Amino acid sequence: LEYFALVGKIIGITISSGSHMPARFSVPLLKTLLRQPLTVEDMQGVDSVMFKSMVENTRCLDDESLKQAGLTFTYECDFFGRTEVIDLLHCGGAEEPIENRKDLGKFLKLLANHVMFGSVRTQIEAIQRGVHLLVPEDLLRAAGMCMSAEEFGLIISGVDAFDEEVVDDWQANTRYE
Repeated sequence: LEYFALVGKIIGITISSGSHMPARFSVPLLKTLLRQPLTVEDMQGVDSVMFKSMVENTRCLDDESLKQAGLTFTYECDFFGRTEVIDLLHCGGAEEPIENRKDLGKFLKLLANHVMFGSVRTQIEAIQRGVHLLVPEDLLRAAGMCMSAEEFGLIISGVDAFDEEVVDDWQANTRYE
């Protein structure tokens, strides 16, 4: 966890000094730092295969198909060669069937939260502690109200290259004296 805290400190130094670091961070991590809510769609940037199989393929099912699929509020994951069943409800998810679109929406939200945050909670909290040593949490929360996670990522990482559209925008909105 010390390495994750170190990454957080480096992010904090980057933000507070106005410099850039040659690294890109996932939208869910950036949203977590800004205290923005995570969405199911954010999972696509973390695990596109899971997003396609669990989200896109189940959203097209009607209520009858959902009942027949036999889904419950659990998630099976491979953890160092052994299968672990995660109770997404934390109170008997295996007994709770997913029978309609409302249940499916709740399931997908819980699954996305587990994949993007719950399964790496201690690492993300270590990164947050490192960032908060240099950048106050209230400042990040206020920034989260003013900008998107993608824009925040650009503040940290900068832009790789400038395309014509960016240069044209700069020229149109810059006053030369």
